[in-house]
Amino acid sequence: MKKLVENHLEQIKELKSKGLVIRDEAYAIKILNRENYYNLIDGYKWLFLQNNKTGDFVTNADFDELHNLYRFDRQLRNALLSYFLQFETTVKSRLAYHFSAVNLEENFYLKSENYNVNYQKTKSLTKLLRKLEKLLNVQEIDSKQFMFYSDNYNYIPLGVFVKTMTFGQTKLMYKYSIPTLKNQIAHNFAGDYEFENGERLFFSSEMLESILHGINFFRNACAHEEKLYDYRLFREPKTASISKALRIPNDLINKGNLFTAIVFLKLGLPRQDYLKLKNILFALFDSYYKDFHSVPFEQVMQIMGFPVNWYEII
Repeated sequence: MKKLVENHLEQIKELKSKGLVIRDEAYAIKILNRENYYNLIDGYKWLFLQNNKTGDFVTNADFDELHNLYRFDRQLRNALLSYFLQFETTVKSRLAYHFSAVNLEENFYLKSENYNVNYQKTKSLTKLLRKLEKLLNVQEIDSKQFMFYSDNYNYIPLGVFVKTMTFGQTKLMYKYSIPTLKNQIAHNFAGDYEFENGERLFFSSEMLESILHGINFFRNACAHEEKLYDYRLFREPKTASISKALRIPNDLINKGNLFTAIVFLKLGLPRQDYLKLKNILFALFDSYYKDFHSVPFEQVMQIMGFPVNWYEII
């Protein structure tokens, strides 16, 4: 323990030399010991640096402020993960239902001939099906539910199997599915939106595919406790049709930042749940405004892609 404290004291000394204000060293040591220096400092210092090369902090930046950004990001991840998982469950449920409705043979989802003809002979589909087959074999051994269907029916329904699939595998299964099936699932989401919001919505399978691709990355960032507030998709998503459908300016949602993901959820969640999410985010943002001084919280909002009037826009 003594060696650990000495190590943290050296780290604190280095941070002070770069201009970070640390008023309570004992508190800082406690936080560093709990959260890990590299997760906290190396992960979140960048917002407060005036020079990325030298590592010098902006004037009056302090340890508490940096820790507040870390805490804010954790609460943001925790708040969003449940809604990403809710959307994931809905997608899996609808994929299993529509796929099963047109395929009556056992374990049909492992056979390439039941997918879009354009993908049937591709390496990408073959790779996915091999992974699913491997997952199926593992689950038959480890899961009581799988064992029940295996022992009594000699096959595993997709509605059962899909619960063990990753979101990435679900996204690919949708991508490789036949067009009519993809359209039916997209129309399900459009129908829900129209019923709950009282307005017509054009929602194509291409739009849903873009949403699945984007949400997959943000969902994983939350689940794996990666930094979220400045997370951006590697490639900017296709959002022109989504922008038109929701009447939200495309330049606000095509950057692939967190605001993009929130808008995507508007098309994937029940209206009441989406409104609840908006209120949770509003309260979370409001609770942290006062905790930033060397760098205004508006800068955090800007990095996340949230415009000043975001609540009214979405």
